[in-house]
Amino acid sequence: MWRANAFFADQSDCVGLLLQHAHVHYERPGQFGKTTLLEMLGAFVDRFTTNADFQVLFGGTKAAAIYHPLRQQCHIVRISLSIDARRPLHEIPELLSAAVNDGVRSFQVAYPDVHVNVEENGIRTLSSLGIAIAKISARESSGWKPQYLTFSPQFSRTLGLSKADVLRALNEVIPADNEGGLTQTQQNNLFDLMHRLYTGYMFPGMEDDVDAVFNPALCRAFFYEL
Repeated sequence: MWRANAFFADQSDCVGLLLQHAHVHYERPGQFGKTTLLEMLGAFVDRFTTNADFQVLFGGTKAAAIYHPLRQQCHIVRISLSIDARRPLHEIPELLSAAVNDGVRSFQVAYPDVHVNVEENGIRTLSSLGIAIAKISARESSGWKPQYLTFSPQFSRTLGLSKADVLRALNEVIPADNEGGLTQTQQNNLFDLMHRLYTGYMFPGMEDDVDAVFNPALCRAFFYEL
């Protein structure tokens, strides 16, 4: 995206902060960039991310300066738990099991040289392996205590767009005072409108609504209409 001269708010330095914790619980509203954050983290630590790939993905970003022992060293299991909460409650376990199994299958395709051995119950198939992962997670939940970062001031601005980000985006979408562009007053009026409609997400460490962050998806939809 950023190499294509599209608007890019570089928050990739959050990779280094996330890797300080073994297990993380981090919540944000819908369409706030959580999946993009995880994809970025996955690409950063994936052992199949070659040096050339890393340069394409991260060269010139803040993440490029992060030298962590896990950088390009890990096998990644990608499991999507995006389940429609409106589904009947009794369907949730089956959907969860299917999501885990899909993640295991994708793992085997991505890393054909890796053989996962699960001794308990003599597990042999991908399906049973997926179920085993779910059981192991449940069994060890008493000792698995993720770091709850949702309200950590350190992560308040990890996702979302700041006022400076939005002003820069407006200037790049329709530069002020250029032919066919906006006057500075019009640009300021647009920002004031966006501030009324899309800002207001406040997390610990933000002193007032001046610090409040914008929902990226709503901002993108607004820019498309300009």
